[in-house]
Order: sequence, then C-alpha cells, then structure tokens
Amino acid sequence: MNDAVPAVEGIDSEVDHLVRQIRIPPCPSILTRIVREMHSPEPDLNKVSQWVAADVGLAAAMLKTVNSPLYGLRYKATSVMQALILLGLHNVAQLITGLLLRQAFAVAKSPSMDHFWAHSAGMAAACMLVARELKICDPNQAYTFGLFRDAGMAAMRDKHASYEDILTGEAFDGSAPITAVEMARYGVTHAHVGAYFGTSWHLNESVWKAILLHHDYDKWPGRARELAVRTAAMGLVAEEVYARHERDVSCPEWPLGGGTALSVLDLDENGVENLREELGRALS
Repeated sequence: MNDAVPAVEGIDSEVDHLVRQIRIPPCPSILTRIVREMHSPEPDLNKVSQWVAADVGLAAAMLKTVNSPLYGLRYKATSVMQALILLGLHNVAQLITGLLLRQAFAVAKSPSMDHFWAHSAGMAAACMLVARELKICDPNQAYTFGLFRDAGMAAMRDKHASYEDILTGEAFDGSAPITAVEMARYGVTHAHVGAYFGTSWHLNESVWKAILLHHDYDKWPGRARELAVRTAAMGLVAEEVYARHERDVSCPEWPLGGGTALSVLDLDENGVENLREELGRALS
C-alpha cells in the first residue's frame, strides 16, 4: 500500500483507498535531493551536477534531450554543469523528473508498453511545443506534464492484468472518455493514480491537478482561467497535433473534448494545423 503518499485534494476517501492498493513507485532519492537543493536559500549547482553526473545513463539521456532540436539551444551542452547554466536548475530538475519516470517501472518489455513509452515521449515533445507557441505555461513544465499525464496507466497495468485492452485502446468505443471504462472496472482511473504520482514526485501543483482533470472535459468550461485546466486542455490539443503528425488522423478523444479544448485556449482549427506543421519541423 502507498500509505506514505499524501492524500490528493478533490479525491474522495473511497477512491483514495483504491489508489493506495496500486504500486506507485517511490520518488527516486536523487530527485528528492535535487528538490531539497532547489528550495535551499543558495542552491549549489556543483552538488547537483555531481549527483546527476554520477549516474552515467541519466546524465547521457539528459544531455541528449537538452541538445535535441526541441530545445533549440544555440550551443550544445557538453556537460551536466553546462546544461544547468543554460537551462537553470528548475528546468533541469523537471527534465530529470521525466527521465527518471520510465526507470521507475520494472515492467517486462512488451509491444504495448514500448508503444506506451514512445507515445509518452512524443506527447511530452508536443506539449512542450504547444505550451511555447501558445504561451500557456513554462515549456519545461509542459514537457513534464506530457510525460506524466498517462503515467497512471503504467501503474494500473502493473496492478491489473485485465488492463491491457485499455492500454492498447481496444476498450475505447468513442462514446465516453477512457476513464469511464476504468471507473466501471476498477473504481479508480489513471488520472487519479497520476495525480498521486505527481504529488509524491514533487510535481508542480498545477501539473498534478491538470493530470487529475485531463479527461474531465465537462469541468473545463467554468474553470477556463485556471492554469491546471488550461494545461489539461493544452494536453488534448498536443495529443491531437501529435496524432495528426504521426498518423494523419485525429486522436481518439478529440471528438469528445476537442471543441472544449479549443474554446478554453481560444484556438481554432487553423491554429491546430499550424501547430502540426511546427511539430513536424521541431522533430525533423
């Protein structure tokens, strides 16, 4: 049980009990140390650089991401310290949080999980681009949201063997969000699990609240000015942009929430197409 994970605002006691039966990987110690350093009066970048550099795989993955076209840096970072100087401690911490996510799941390799993690990486890139273009939130924060938005699915697959058809999309019939199927089967959704994940992994409050809300399309219109709602809407637009870029089709839930997302973000169809073109250039 996840008794050490704090309760999440907006989730009732019955769902809270069910979430705690699902294994949510504990926050990695390196991330706890980095967050603690971030909140110190004078953060020591040398310490953080040494911690990250000590994990060769993590440092290499971080530099590969930082030097990708998505970040658009004029000069390549050749060390963890250079990345910290170029991006800042807060942004590097968010990037590292995302990189540690996949490592946290000791899940046997399978085609469905390989696709899941590839999709999460694509979503993170799309969220970063949409947030930057529409000036919704910090792009690095949007990147973290894109990675963690559906992380609860990985945890639920660990818990329930019957979750496979939800993970692959076979259980989705288009009549309601996939969270409706989850609630009917398990009494809890990947959005609930993801919100707990976010709080225990020190994600920004607006990020874990956006994770909690990202399928609740009916709750968005009356709260369109809230950053969490705008972030959730940005996520659906990013998923649509990524689906059009990858397969030239709409994402499964666009017919259910796309109109609401466009309204929340004051965006139109031309804007979505422009974002698709921008994503294609960024990922080329």
